[in-house]
Amino acid sequence: MMHAYSVLDTVELRNEETGEVEHRLFLIRNPWGVTSFNGTWNYNDTESWTDSFKSQVNFDPSRKGTFFIEDVDFVKAFEMFEETILLADSKILSWHLLMDDPYN
Repeated sequence: MMHAYSVLDTVELRNEETGEVEHRLFLIRNPWGVTSFNGTWNYNDTESWTDSFKSQVNFDPSRKGTFFIEDVDFVKAFEMFEETILLADSKILSWHLLMDDPYN
């Protein structure tokens, strides 16, 4: 059985002093929301989440079924990414990307 997750947001975490991007994260929603993500950038990851990084995102550990994942881990964790956009004239634009496709 396949399981679909929603990408709610993408964020760039910047170095407070230099302003350079240090990490790119996806905010993901697990619609089942029964278990918690326990990888890097989970809500209890005190090594990754500095006060500065928390202030740059909508950091809310009480929000069940959501988690942040870094871009490099995202492409390892998911086999396929599909994006669908509903256009103003009720047309749908949709495409998918296979993560292990060497031509991507």
